[in-house]
Amino acid sequence: MAKVKEKAEFNSNFIDVAQKLAASGATDTDIAFLLGTSKRGLRNWKKENPEFKKALNRGRELSLAYLIAQGIRAAAGYDYTETTTKEKKVLSDGVLVDLPVETVTRHRHQPTDAKLLMFLVAALDRQLGGSNWLSQHKIEIDDKKNINIHLTGEVISNQIDELAGRLSKLIPSQEVPQLTEATFEPKV
Repeated sequence: MAKVKEKAEFNSNFIDVAQKLAASGATDTDIAFLLGTSKRGLRNWKKENPEFKKALNRGRELSLAYLIAQGIRAAAGYDYTETTTKEKKVLSDGVLVDLPVETVTRHRHQPTDAKLLMFLVAALDRQLGGSNWLSQHKIEIDDKKNINIHLTGEVISNQIDELAGRLSKLIPSQEVPQLTEATFEPKV
């Protein structure tokens, strides 16, 4: 196995490559190996080159934002089009004949998943530095993709505002389902 160099030479072209690798989910160990240095060497590059460190962080932020958006999309449900093609061949007078390709298009709907949405809300709250929600949470999604949230316990409105603000910065607005109702019952 080839030994990686801890003192490998930094190249400014690594900035763009490192951002793309981080966005694709590569770990620091993977990135260090692919750039020909050790993990310690990568740490040194981050200390010595602020743009390199920013690129790694930006790549990870992009990856996280994409995963969050896809998770919310899956939780809220969505419509999509599925197209399949079938090639047909028939035997005519002992000869195999190609018939025109048949294309079938179907409009499908992926239903909402309230449990996934509840998981995402709780996980995002913790991940984004929110307070602990020590209560029961009930999220309902109707056929029109409207979301109703019912929370009980020690949750105050500024915590909800903070969470909503953090989410809006991470997720493109077209991916966020519409919140139509939210009720909060304080813990007694």
